[in-house]
Amino acid sequence: MPFEGCLEHTFEIQSIIQHARRNNNEVVTAWLDLYNAFGNLPHSSLFQTLEMSGLSSESIDVIKLLYANCETSIRLPSGPSEDIKIESGVRQGCPLSPILFNIAMEPMIRGIENLKSGYTIHGSQHSSKTFADDLCLIGRNQLHAQMQLDFASNIANWLGIQFNPKKCSTLHIKSNKVVKTQLRIQGQPLEIMDKETPYTYLGVPTGFKTFNSATETIEQLRKEVKAVDSSLLFPWQKFDAVNTFIIPKLSFHLKCGTVPKKPLNELDSLIKKVGKKWLNLPPTASCEPLYLPYSAGGLNLIPTSVLADISTVSHAFRLLTSTDQRTQKLAYDSMKEVVQQRSKNDPSMEEIADYYNGSKSSIPPTHVKNDVTSCWIQLRAAIRRLSAKMKILFQPDRNKKKFHLIINNVAATRFNVEAQLRDATRNYFKQRLIAKPGQGRVYNVTAKNPVSNHFYRNGNFTRLNEWNFIHRARLDLVPLNGGTKKWFTKDQSCRKCKYKCESLFHVLNCCDPNKPTMTKRHDAVVHRLMDGFKKRKRKSQEILLDQIIPETSSTLRPDITILDKKKKEAIIIDVTIPYENLPKSFVNARDRKYEKYSEIKKELQDLGYNVFLDAFIVGSLGGYDPENYKCLKTLDIPKNYSILMKKLMVTDVIRWSREIYMNHVCQKRKDAALQ
Repeated sequence: MPFEGCLEHTFEIQSIIQHARRNNNEVVTAWLDLYNAFGNLPHSSLFQTLEMSGLSSESIDVIKLLYANCETSIRLPSGPSEDIKIESGVRQGCPLSPILFNIAMEPMIRGIENLKSGYTIHGSQHSSKTFADDLCLIGRNQLHAQMQLDFASNIANWLGIQFNPKKCSTLHIKSNKVVKTQLRIQGQPLEIMDKETPYTYLGVPTGFKTFNSATETIEQLRKEVKAVDSSLLFPWQKFDAVNTFIIPKLSFHLKCGTVPKKPLNELDSLIKKVGKKWLNLPPTASCEPLYLPYSAGGLNLIPTSVLADISTVSHAFRLLTSTDQRTQKLAYDSMKEVVQQRSKNDPSMEEIADYYNGSKSSIPPTHVKNDVTSCWIQLRAAIRRLSAKMKILFQPDRNKKKFHLIINNVAATRFNVEAQLRDATRNYFKQRLIAKPGQGRVYNVTAKNPVSNHFYRNGNFTRLNEWNFIHRARLDLVPLNGGTKKWFTKDQSCRKCKYKCESLFHVLNCCDPNKPTMTKRHDAVVHRLMDGFKKRKRKSQEILLDQIIPETSSTLRPDITILDKKKKEAIIIDVTIPYENLPKSFVNARDRKYEKYSEIKKELQDLGYNVFLDAFIVGSLGGYDPENYKCLKTLDIPKNYSILMKKLMVTDVIRWSREIYMNHVCQKRKDAALQ
C-alpha cells in the first residue's frame, strides 16, 4: 500500500503530544469510539454520502443492488424465525465495504479539517487522524476541541450512528501538565485521562508519556513457545511455527510501540534454550546456528532484542521516506528538533546525521531536562547497538533534502530496509560462527552452499536420527575421547584402532574398523551420480565402475570411467568424501585426485582421447562442493534431476556418517544388530 496508515497515524499523534510537552504548548486530544461502527451505518445514509462524493448514478445503482432485499433469520428450537430485513451496516467480508465506510465518514473528517482548529506543529496543522472507525481529534485548546466534538456529534446524528462515551477519552495538556477538562460528545461526558493513563489507539498505548507496550503480548508469546516445545511437532516444524506464527506478532509493537528490553531478553533466553534443545545441542553450544539463514545452516531466527532495534531504524527511515509529504516533513522536523534541543542552534543536515550515527564530536548526547522520550531518541541508541553488527549510517543528500540509509555500503530503500537489516544481522552471526576455531570449522564449508543445508527448513529426506546427529557433529560437540574439550578423557586414544586422538575427523574418515561403512557411504554417492547419467547414456559409451582402464598401464581404478571410442572422449570422475576441515579441505582433496590420476590422463591423451578428469566431492558432514557442477555438466545430467540428486546425496552422506559414528561408540548396538 502507498501509505502505512497505522504506523504513520500513531507516530503523528505521539509527535504532536511530545511537541506540545517539549515546547510548553496547549493541545487537546480526543479518541473516539463508535457503537458497532460497521454494523450500524444506515443504508440510506451510505447512499446519500455516495451521491455527495460525486459517484455516478450508474455506480450507485450497482451498489444499491448489493444491498437490496438483505434479510436474515434466526435458527430456533422450533425452526427458523421469520425473515428479518437488514437496513443498516456494510456487508461483512465484502472487499468493497471498507471503501464504502470510509466514504461515509468523509463528511465528518473534511468538516473537522475545515474548522481550522487543529494543533500546528512545524508549520502544518493537524486536526484529526482517522483510520476506518478509529477517530482521533486534535484541538489547539479546550474551546476548539469542543467545537470539533460538536461538529462530529452533528454529523454522527445526521448519519444515524452513535459514539460510545465510555470508550472515548480526552487528554488536555497545557504547560507540560495534564488539565482535567470535561468534554462532551452527543451530549455525553467523555472519560478524562491523567498522566498515568494510556489510551490504546490502533494497538499502541498512547498518552501523556511513553507507555510500555506488548508486555502482555510477550508473556503470551512465552506461553506459546512453551506450548510448541511440548508439542509432538518435529524439530524443524517447531522452528517454523516460531518463525511463522510467534515472532511476527511482535512486529507491530516493535515498530510503533515502546517495548522494554528486559522482557525481550527473557523471551530471547527462552527461545535460545528450547532452540538448542530442538537441535539436540548442549547448553554450551554456540547459539549462532539459531540465527543463521536456512541456506547457511541456521534456523532463520533473530534475537527479539535485535529485532527491536531493526524495527526502530526501519520505522524511522520509512517515516522519513513516506509517500505522504506531510508525514515525511513531520518526521524530518521532529528528527531535527531532538538534535536542536541539544545543540542549542539550527543544526545542518550533516550535524543531524552525525548525531544519529553516534558521533560525539559535534553534538554530545547530553540529557535535556525538558525533553521527552520519542522514537528519535530511541533511534540513536538503536543505531549504536546495530553498529556493532554492521556498517550502518545516515548519509545526508543536500540536493534532494533527504537522508539515505547506508547498510554495509549499500543504500536502503523504504521497501527493503528491514530485509537488508535482517540479512546484515544474520551475516554478522554467520561471520562470528565461522571465526570460532572449534565450532566454526565445519560451518566454514557448509554455510557456503544452500544444498548442504536443504533440510533445515522442512526436514526433507531427513530422519529424526540424522537431525539429532548432524547439528552436534557440525559444531564438533559429539562425545568422543579426543573430541571437544568437554569430552576429553585421560586416555584420548581411539577406542577401536588405538590411534592417539579419537576426534570426529578420525572416526568418520580414518578409523580402519569403520572403513567398510565408509565404503558404503562413498558408493551411495556414486550410485546417485550414475542414476542421473544413465538417463542420457549414448550407445557408443562404455561405462567402467571401479575398474582398471584397459587401454592404460595403470592399475588404479577410478570410481567412474566413461569411454567413447568412436568420438575419442574419456570421462574420469573419482568420488571422495573428505572431512569439512575449513574450505582448504575440499581444495586439497581435489588436488590429490588430479595428482593421483594424472598419469592415466596423459596416457589416454597420447592415444588421442579428449580427457575430462575431476573429483566429485561431498563432505562427510553433508558439505557439498559447488565445483561439482563441472562433473554434472560433463555427464549431461538433467538440471531438474541434479537439483534433487544433490539433496539426496547430502542426506545419504549424513545418514551413513551417523551410522559410522553410532557403530563406533555403541558396541552393544552393533552386537545386537548382528544377533
